[in-house]
Amino acid sequence: MPIVATGLTKKYGDTTVVEYLDMVAEPGRVTGFLGLNGAGKSTTLRMMPNIDRATAGNVSLDGESFANLTSSVLIV
Repeated sequence: MPIVATGLTKKYGDTTVVEYLDMVAEPGRVTGFLGLNGAGKSTTLRMMPNIDRATAGNVSLDGESFANLTSSVLIV
């Protein structure tokens, strides 16, 4: 069940904090986010479960939109 982000973008007004992020987090692999303060790491992680709504793009878990999954699916 990979986590797949495609075209993930977040804008606050005229400021773009995440722009067209494509990534795959494979099961059984350690995935890290590296970057300077303000690079969009926390924003990206908040967009995955739709805590912060993405301006564009999608995040899916095993092909289903991550935001549509129930919390019981995420506790594995």
